[in-house]
Amino acid sequence: MVRATVSAQRRPAFLFVLAIVALCFVVLPSAALAAASPTIAIDPSVSSASAAQAVDSPMVTLTVVDNGWGANEMRFSNTGGSTWSVPQAFATNPTWNLDQDLTGSAQADGVRALTAQFSTDGGATWGATATATTLLDEQVPTMSAANGWWNNAYPYQLKAVDQVGLSGVASTAYRVNAGPWTTVTNSAPFMDRNPFITPFALAGSTGTAYTIDFYSTDYAGNDGWNYFAFAEGAVKNKRIRPIITSYQSQSSVTIDSAAPTTTATGFDTRWHRNPVTVSFSATDHGQSGVGFIEYSVTRSTAQAPGPWTKGDAVVVSQPGENKVWYQATDLAQPQGNVEAARSVIVKITPTTGPVTLARDVTATHDKAFKLRYKIVDKYGPRAMSVVVKVRDSTGVVVKTFDLGTKSVDKWFSVSCKLSSAGSYAYTVYAKDTAGISQHRPAGSAKITIK
Repeated sequence: MVRATVSAQRRPAFLFVLAIVALCFVVLPSAALAAASPTIAIDPSVSSASAAQAVDSPMVTLTVVDNGWGANEMRFSNTGGSTWSVPQAFATNPTWNLDQDLTGSAQADGVRALTAQFSTDGGATWGATATATTLLDEQVPTMSAANGWWNNAYPYQLKAVDQVGLSGVASTAYRVNAGPWTTVTNSAPFMDRNPFITPFALAGSTGTAYTIDFYSTDYAGNDGWNYFAFAEGAVKNKRIRPIITSYQSQSSVTIDSAAPTTTATGFDTRWHRNPVTVSFSATDHGQSGVGFIEYSVTRSTAQAPGPWTKGDAVVVSQPGENKVWYQATDLAQPQGNVEAARSVIVKITPTTGPVTLARDVTATHDKAFKLRYKIVDKYGPRAMSVVVKVRDSTGVVVKTFDLGTKSVDKWFSVSCKLSSAGSYAYTVYAKDTAGISQHRPAGSAKITIK
């Protein structure tokens, strides 16, 4: 019998060989299994950090990293793995159509997820899976701007809005009268839904004309050009991109910085017993046209108009001195030129007429004494024609005083002399310039003559 033995002197070398063999079977496979799985990324359509999540075409370029996994085949799915593309050889920068397995028809823009799967044995088995997500945005932002007459007291504005769920407006570019382009960058974040407003001044006097070319670009790189030709879905698995020929949007405005002028008619400086209608007409000097006329009625002492009412006439009926304010606004955008407020005074006398007052008096016959009187009229004319009549105890008029025009709210007197003792009375009559007599009954007082 032959027995294999290992001498004590050779055991260390033998054990070293066994350790090396063990490493080959244990350590090396463990290192291979520890290799990271492959990754994929969809390259953005524009080189901007804010646009890194968006593409403007379903035809995309991928960045694939093996990470030492050893892949030699790969396949893709736009449907989360329910369907897969034909396997292809591993590549680091393949192109891919996000619509590829959707029967060639264009799909709605929005968030797209691409799944990749890898094989190390030529597609016999599939192992590692990687997913990349992007926002497919093929739509240009919608732009709007005013045309026509412009009030350049306000900055001109360009408005850009991207569709819901898309990348958002990144910038707006414009030029005035074919001059140099100006680009304004939006500070709003990716996929912001708020309109991007670009204001700028338009100088010049009334009649100055401007032509503004403008377009906006979204965070996916779509810019607002007019598409002279556009075909979509005509070729399987491929969208034909537009041919750019001209700027998307153009507006034309003419400056109107002149306000209208309004004329008021139907009033005068007299006091009126009946309501007065004041009519308005306006002429625009900036050619955009009169938009509307408005008026306000206040007391004559008011320093500023009250609430405005639109209309081309107003009926004034409130007693007293009324101040009628009026102004016109034209049709220039964004807000019309407003005429400086004008005003006229309209006088309406109270229908009740003035109030007359008198004071009792005691005197001696054949000696002069004073008859005192006062006219009160809160809202009417400030001057009245006055007549004073003295009657005896039987009601017979014994004296009449025609005193002419007297102002209101002030005591006056007239000298009188009666030759016979007895009881008398005097009455004060007043009439305003509108022909309204004093409020009935007229003011009167007693006269006692000794």
